[in-house]
Amino acid sequence: MGEELTFEYQQDADILVIAQCPSYIGQDEDETDDLVCARTNLSTGEIEYIEIVFFESRLKRAGEVVLPVEAKFSVAGSGAPVESARNYTSGGSLILKYDQPTDSLNLYKARPYPEQRFCLITNDLYAGMDPVTGDIESLVICSFKARMEKDGEIVVPIKATFFPAKSAITAD
Repeated sequence: MGEELTFEYQQDADILVIAQCPSYIGQDEDETDDLVCARTNLSTGEIEYIEIVFFESRLKRAGEVVLPVEAKFSVAGSGAPVESARNYTSGGSLILKYDQPTDSLNLYKARPYPEQRFCLITNDLYAGMDPVTGDIESLVICSFKARMEKDGEIVVPIKATFFPAKSAITAD
């Protein structure tokens, strides 16, 4: 699994892609939510590639996009063990919100709260951490659209583990 997380926004199609690796033949593809496609590693069950159709349209309508995925984040290369997301709960969803005045994309497992510690990971990336456990609970990617227009994608040094939320898994 990659040590970096890639964000790509295809403005003409209004699609946001969040990927740990490029999509490949052999991934299981499921629609986790209305027009949200998740590509999963069949061996591990981890979601490796998320595609959100009508991303900006959804933001304008609802203010945020809620994905039915469990998430675990750590700083890439930190050597910190990443516990299995199967045993970790993020409340059953990952929330994405775009803040236009600051041009930042926010990802929340837990919405920011007064005790949450924010630290600078790179020039344009902040992580909100639980003050007790040190777990990353939120990410703030600054200059999101400006960087997308300039570079076409944003690669952040964050290792992520995604699994379908337990509430999204249904028995056959």
